[in-house]
Amino acid sequence: MNRNYTVYPYGSYDVVGNDQLLFPLAGVDRRRALKERVLGIPSADGQSGVAFPFGELADVGTAAVIEYEATDGARMIVLWNSGARAAMAYHPRAGGQSLTLEVRDNVIVDVETGSTWGVDGLARSGPLSGERLEPVAEAYVAFWFAWAAFHAGTVIWTAAGAS
Repeated sequence: MNRNYTVYPYGSYDVVGNDQLLFPLAGVDRRRALKERVLGIPSADGQSGVAFPFGELADVGTAAVIEYEATDGARMIVLWNSGARAAMAYHPRAGGQSLTLEVRDNVIVDVETGSTWGVDGLARSGPLSGERLEPVAEAYVAFWFAWAAFHAGTVIWTAAGAS
């Protein structure tokens, strides 16, 4: 059987405003649209964590670097690229050094060396070209309803502050 892999096979399932689920889910958390994608970082106990909704990240701009400190004190950053509709969490270090990343003219740059970075954590140019940021292994992208079902005590990050 041939399949056209250029066509999304689930119709409007991934439309943010579509609240229909394939299977019933009791106690759905409706703080966000059910089908909104989030980058989730679980807490150490796995029961809660923080969710970075793509809608909130898009409101920040074309590119973003969001600093986040976990309850255990671990320093992390979330990189966002609106063109790719992609986000990922990293420990801000590469090439044997801690880094401070920021956005300059819609490009992610580290303050220490001036190297430029992609949302995939790869240095594209500069002294650290070819180096990679250390990913937060536990972080993943999911629909809000799925993330919230497994991480009931989650905090939602917003551009105005966590809620």
